[in-house]
Amino acid sequence: MSLWLAILLAASPAPDAGPGFAWELPLKVVADVPIEGTTWVEGVPVRLRQLVVEGSPIDIGRHFVDSFNKQQLYMAPRQQIEHLLTGVDPDTLVTYSVVIRSTQGKLTTVVLGEAHPLERQKKDNALPVMPGASAALPVQFEGYQLLSYEVDAPEPKILEFYAAELTAAGYRQAEPGQWLRATDRVEVTVQPGPRKKVVVRRTVAAPQGDGRELPDPGHR
Repeated sequence: MSLWLAILLAASPAPDAGPGFAWELPLKVVADVPIEGTTWVEGVPVRLRQLVVEGSPIDIGRHFVDSFNKQQLYMAPRQQIEHLLTGVDPDTLVTYSVVIRSTQGKLTTVVLGEAHPLERQKKDNALPVMPGASAALPVQFEGYQLLSYEVDAPEPKILEFYAAELTAAGYRQAEPGQWLRATDRVEVTVQPGPRKKVVVRRTVAAPQGDGRELPDPGHR
């Protein structure tokens, strides 16, 4: 999932509708796929759901315009509804977004999103992002966090950045690209390319009864 999508929505399983609102889907839905986990954009939880619909982008956009109007969401004028539609519930301030992308033939991919700004959280637990990064996308799942982005830097510099940041946060390096702290494990993977793609995964294990730390990888 790309950063542009999360930012446009700057809106776990399929998103639950807020009070008084219910997603009214087009008639010809071919697939309805929940996107697990919650994406966080500037501390705001973004919940997503993906559809594959038989129909043209403009007809699908009109369907959701009618639905949003019927449910009294506020919609800014002059939206390009064949690409993106956003409505705001004036009572709950929840933002509902529809991102529409054409696919092959008569099928169109539609991503529904809900942004809950009143559930904004502080980013105290955020994973560090290297300066100069682009397309940074943090996602929170139960038990772990995932962060991916692109950066124009050599792999040694990237690992050096994380070694400094994580050591300052109380982690110790277990092996190249992997750091431990109590029940936390952070793994940094760098994928080759003109701009390196960095994937950072933080896993949080359930605390042991005796309070022991996670074992080092490969150590029994």
